[in-house]
Parts: sequence; structure tokens; C-alpha cells
Amino acid sequence: MPNVVEMKRRRGTESPEYEAIRPWFFYAVEKYVEHRVLDDEPVFAAILSGDVKGIVGGADDDTQKTLFLMLKYMYNHAPSECWGSKLRLDDWFGGRS
Repeated sequence: MPNVVEMKRRRGTESPEYEAIRPWFFYAVEKYVEHRVLDDEPVFAAILSGDVKGIVGGADDDTQKTLFLMLKYMYNHAPSECWGSKLRLDDWFGGRS
């Protein structure tokens, strides 16, 4: 796994508000946005596709506590065309975005 501190620095997300988010999330975002590789974390796939039921149902207690921050991070740091609906997710993998 890449150094999370370095990933945050590259993305300009050293803000203390994101410290509660687990490192796997930043790694998953990095792989997805930069390499179009989907992490095997079900909650992350649900976030990308806008599947609210999957987000809430698949999140453990720690992840549930940081869901808002995860969504805020995606909103502020991920291209809007790569997440938020199943269609955007499919288009991102198809390279049409």
C-alpha cells in the first residue's frame, strides 16, 4: 500500500478533518481515479455508484462514523464524472469520460 501521508500531500488533503478516515479509503480513491482500478471494498463501490443502501449496509461501525467525510472527500477531490451513479462508474471504466 502506498504511503497515505504522501497520497494526501499530492491531493492537497492534509487537512485534519480527514484524519478520521481509514487509510484504505485514500488508497482506493487513488487507485480508482488515477488507474481506473476498483478496490474490492464493497462500501467504496457503493459510494462510487451512489448506492445508499449498499453504503449503509456494508459499512462497519468505524466506516459509518466517517461516511460523511468520505463523501465530502470524494466531492472535493475526485472528478465528478467518475462517481455518483452506476452510469458514471461504467463510463469511467469504459474510458468514455
